[in-house]
Amino acid sequence: FTPGTGTSIVTGSNPYSLAGLTAATSYDFYVRAICGPGDTSAQVGPYTFTTACNAYTPVYTEAFDVFMPACWDEAADGTPITGPTGLGTSQWSHTNYLNGTGANDAVKVNLYNTGSNEWLISPTFDLSGGGAYELQINAGLTSWNGAAAVNMGSDDTVQVVISTDGGATWAAIYTWDVNNQPNELGAMYTMDLSAYTGANNMFAIWGTEGAVDDTEDFDFHIGDFTIDIPTAVSSTENNVALTVYPNPNNGVFTLNVNTTDVKELNITVMNVQGQTVFSKNNFDNLTNVNEQIDLSNNAKGVYFINVTSDKGVKTHKVIVQ
Repeated sequence: FTPGTGTSIVTGSNPYSLAGLTAATSYDFYVRAICGPGDTSAQVGPYTFTTACNAYTPVYTEAFDVFMPACWDEAADGTPITGPTGLGTSQWSHTNYLNGTGANDAVKVNLYNTGSNEWLISPTFDLSGGGAYELQINAGLTSWNGAAAVNMGSDDTVQVVISTDGGATWAAIYTWDVNNQPNELGAMYTMDLSAYTGANNMFAIWGTEGAVDDTEDFDFHIGDFTIDIPTAVSSTENNVALTVYPNPNNGVFTLNVNTTDVKELNITVMNVQGQTVFSKNNFDNLTNVNEQIDLSNNAKGVYFINVTSDKGVKTHKVIVQ
């Protein structure tokens, strides 16, 4: 902005602390000295700073439709904004998931240089209020040119790591290697977070090429990242029992609802933005409802099924991948 059009603050404090700013936002500022009446320096600037991101409280999901997502970071030239230091140059890029067609909806890293370290670092999450959260990550492995899947190298790894101290230290919670690798179609992996109940948790996807210089040239894809309460296979209370299968699915799934002494029933499916993508309240037999629901034309990600009766409301999570 031009000096004089922004917010002007006169202060005798140096340094000066600004309050009331918006998180994850870049600001420009100018400075001038006022030594006394009629003795004022010229404006210098603009200088720029960016405020930190606030901690997210789950439910949270990132589908990687854009790159880089808000408040995510990748290690570059050994000096990432947050997280580990002394790493190699980042190789993460935006891609069609598993070399498929359509809009970019994943990120990938290519591991082929000996000693390479590739970090994709999440925002901070406050897990203090939810108890037994779980992390779900959709991962897949393909060759560089999109042909048949290839194996990870003998000592190559991709790990999910967590930090509870702002990125100073990290601990592995899941490892993919040559003995445990996703297939070319991708799969959903679930990690228990019940041991982490603090307010300062960060996650990272860390890929490293080991000491052995393998000849393979493969892409490791991450298509979805979700922190949520655990997905139950079925639920029973308030005279309503429901089961969803398959879960996760490709957008088409069956909802089975069994009820006892229920006079009204309404089924809605909502996305994480709270938008209704399916709704039905007319059923021939309320005691046993088998409804096939097709969300294949909707975006991949997490959806919530709400079954409302005169006895109460039951909510169930379903994952479209």
